Amino acid sequence: MSKDHYFFELATHPSALFRWFLMCLATLVGGLSCLLALVFAQMLLKLGGLEQAEKHGISQNHASRLGGVLVYTNMLFSSIWFLYFGELNLYAGLNFKIILLATLFFILGLFEDLSGLLKARHRFVAMLSICASVMLFEPQFILTTTGLTFLDHYVLVFYPLAMLFSVFGVAFFVNAFNTADGANGLVSSIAIVCLFGLADVNNEALAGLLKLVAIGCGVFMIYNVLIGRIFMGDGGAYFLGALIAVVMIVSVNNGSINVWYALCLAFYPHADLLFSIVRRFYAKKSILAADNGHLHNLIYKRLSSLKLVRRHANTLTGLSIGSVYSLLPYVLTQFGVISWVFVYLAMWVLYLAVWFNLRKNG
Repeated sequence: MSKDHYFFELATHPSALFRWFLMCLATLVGGLSCLLALVFAQMLLKLGGLEQAEKHGISQNHASRLGGVLVYTNMLFSSIWFLYFGELNLYAGLNFKIILLATLFFILGLFEDLSGLLKARHRFVAMLSICASVMLFEPQFILTTTGLTFLDHYVLVFYPLAMLFSVFGVAFFVNAFNTADGANGLVSSIAIVCLFGLADVNNEALAGLLKLVAIGCGVFMIYNVLIGRIFMGDGGAYFLGALIAVVMIVSVNNGSINVWYALCLAFYPHADLLFSIVRRFYAKKSILAADNGHLHNLIYKRLSSLKLVRRHANTLTGLSIGSVYSLLPYVLTQFGVISWVFVYLAMWVLYLAVWFNLRKNG
C-alpha cells in the first residue's frame, strides 16, 4: 500500500503542520487513549480498509473505513485508564453485557471493512444470530414496553414475539447507522447526541461508558470533518448502532426514557432506512440494494450545485442533518416538551417534505 493511503494522509495540499495540529487536537480531546487508538488504526490500515471514491455518492477521494477502530479502541483504552487510576470499572455488570453485544457487531463490521467478503444478506443473518444468541441469555435486552397498546398487549406480552421484535429491531438500527455513514459528521454527530442523551437518564457507570464512546466519536469527527477521508466504516457503524439500540431498549424497559424521545434522538438513521426500504420496494428493487436516493445524497447534490458552499457541501450536509434531526430534540428537553409523539411525527413531515422537494427539483 502506498504512503498516500495511510490513515490520516490528507487529500491534496494540507501541510504537515496541519496534520500535527489535528493530532495534537485529537490527543487533547481524547487523551493518551486517543493517541494509542490512532496508532492502532493506522497499523490496521495496512491490512485493508480503504473506501473507494464515490461509493457513498458523496466522497470524491479514496478514504479509510477504519474510523470505528478509533472510536472502539479509544473507549477500551480510556476504560482501562479509569479502572487502573480511578478504580472505576466501567465494564462491570450490565455494562459488560452491553459492550459484549456491541463488540460482536464491531468485529463483524471490522471483518467486512478489512476483507469485503460478506454479502449484505449474509451480514444481516449474522446480525440476527448475534442478537438472538445474546438475548437468550440476557432478557434485559428484550423490549417489553413501548407505550403503544397494540405492541405492548398483543406482541411484547409474548416472550417469543418480544424477542423476535427486539432481534430484528436491533439489527435494523445497526443497518440504519451503517446506511447513514455517507456525509462528513453525519453518523458521528448523531451518535454523540444519542450517547449524551442516553447518558443523562442512566446510572453513573453506564453514563460514564457512553460518554467515553461519545468522546471517541468527537475525536473521529475532527478528522472526518476537517479531512474528509475517513468514514466510520461497517465496524464503527455496527458498534454504535448496536450500542445505542440496546441501551435504548434497557432505558425504555426501566422507564428512564420515553420511547418517542429515544426515537427522536436517533430519528435520521432509522427513518432514512425505513423510507429507503419503502422506495426500493415500490421500485421493485432489492430492499438490501444500495442507492443514492437517501436524503443526505439529495441534500449534498443541492449544496454542491451552489457555488458559495460547494467546497463544504459534504460537511454541511452531515452537520445540518445531525443538528436538525438529533441535536434539536435534545435541546427541546430543556424546554419541557410535553408530547414527544408530536415531535416525532413533525420530524417525519419535515423529512418527507424536504426529500420530495429535492427529488422533484433535483
